Amino acid sequence: MVNLGSLTTLFGPDALSARWVTLMASRGDPLRVDERRKLTQIDFGGGNAWRAALDASVTPRRPTVFTDRPIPDELGAMRSQFSVADLNKLATAWSSWYHAARVRPGDRVAVHITDSFENQIHLTALAQIGAVPVLIDGTLPPEHAIALMERSAPVGIYTDIAHFSMLSDAIRRVPSVTWFHTRESVGPITAPPLPGSALYRHHDDDPVALCHGPGDTGVPELVVWTHRRSVAGARLLLADRRELPDSSVLSAVPQSHPCAMVFTFYALLAGVTLISISNRSADGVIRAARNFRPTTIHALPGLHAAVATADPDPGDLTSVREWMNAGDPVPRAHVRTLGHSAVDSPTPI
Repeated sequence: MVNLGSLTTLFGPDALSARWVTLMASRGDPLRVDERRKLTQIDFGGGNAWRAALDASVTPRRPTVFTDRPIPDELGAMRSQFSVADLNKLATAWSSWYHAARVRPGDRVAVHITDSFENQIHLTALAQIGAVPVLIDGTLPPEHAIALMERSAPVGIYTDIAHFSMLSDAIRRVPSVTWFHTRESVGPITAPPLPGSALYRHHDDDPVALCHGPGDTGVPELVVWTHRRSVAGARLLLADRRELPDSSVLSAVPQSHPCAMVFTFYALLAGVTLISISNRSADGVIRAARNFRPTTIHALPGLHAAVATADPDPGDLTSVREWMNAGDPVPRAHVRTLGHSAVDSPTPI
């Protein structure tokens, strides 16, 4: 994993300044309370949440998702900011590619890449045609990743160059696999436009993703996320959570983790600026907070503890009003430490 540290290391000070100006200009778009509650009455789930977000957005072409690790668009150009319209266009391009590759409803496709927001794009691209992405953390030991593929029996594997040599054995060991691609082998996405009939109409209990636990004691267990269950957290937050006009969320969770899926759905549906970072060390989070000035930081418990004990400069975290925890409880001592720089204590999702 590339240690981006301060984003000036990768993008340079001018690019960082331009990204910061764009980010600041993008704030102020969260849906009003009445609009959010109206949205909760619409029949949407994990299979069509991004399309529902596009329909609900008041500024669908304004950049609202920012990533520290650039992601290739449908033509292969590397991009670090996306509007909800951009995201839907890119996901639909990938849906067209998967459909042309004869991926059909119920088929499973393993996605095993270096952690980035690209996981979320493939999740939506596959789910909206009724397929089931198997999101496998890029940091898993090779034998665990391959074991998960054996269990889930995917028809294909989407990966990256970093994992290609490690996964080559999976083709021989998993008889269900019929294709194996990286972004480089795909090239520009030139598949025919996705026919309307290919957009799958999900029932509540239809699976839209397979994720897994941490695997601390061996090969992790796969967990099924259904069309309805995958947006339950987003629906709850839409109904109960209040956002100020300047709200922005720094997402410091693995993008293959279900909590990333849940909060991405919420942020896009609510129109809240989302900053997705791959450098999830305490130093990486502190630097990202300094550069992007988020109002909320969403992280796993271990990262809350690491930031709390890293003795950050108080000025780095003054924008943070809330620390949102995903997973096990955060120790009370760390809550108190972080609370000195936040209006609210860590809130579980």
